[in-house]
Amino acid sequence: MLLELVGHNLRYEVESVCDVFFPGFRKREISLSVVSEYKLTKKQCCTTTITFNDEKKTVSCETSKLDFYSKKMLVKRTFYLAASKLLDFYPPWGIITGIRPSKLVIPLLKEGKSHLEISKILKDEYYVSDKNILNTIKCAEYTVLAKNQMTDDDVSIYIAIPYCPSRCNYCSFVSMSVERELELIPTYLEDLYKELYSMAKLISDKNLKIS
Repeated sequence: MLLELVGHNLRYEVESVCDVFFPGFRKREISLSVVSEYKLTKKQCCTTTITFNDEKKTVSCETSKLDFYSKKMLVKRTFYLAASKLLDFYPPWGIITGIRPSKLVIPLLKEGKSHLEISKILKDEYYVSDKNILNTIKCAEYTVLAKNQMTDDDVSIYIAIPYCPSRCNYCSFVSMSVERELELIPTYLEDLYKELYSMAKLISDKNLKIS
């Protein structure tokens, strides 16, 4: 892929969305070129041009918000719109990459925003599908509820399963294809059992409770 950044250096943001539309583009020989151009006037403006297999699409967007986060989202948004129009493909997680969707929603819930307001933000600003919006809000609500019910004697345990049949767009965790790394799973499970045993003993010794 040929990638030209003009007026900004947000390569990660561009490539993270690019990977949603062109999976594994770094390792594949594909006819793809991207020009992402950013300008700051009274507003932040970004234009992205994508050329793929001799077809081209250009999209421009702007925002009156001048903070850095809005700049990153603007760059991702123009790529998403250009690529989705070019390929007629609309990823269910939109431009959410590198962060769990519920982490975006939890602060909105704490601000007192309604389901309708949060749904509008996820749909209009992040291009998340209706089904995933509903699931994300539910997940965020359960997370807030569980956290509010925890005491000083409560602990939560996170178990990483780094083997997935597919990879979500937003995922930034270390993960591997089940088919490709199948032979590693038995060893992983043996180590996981050992860690669970050690963790259970520690929790018991300290009279803690798993919430």
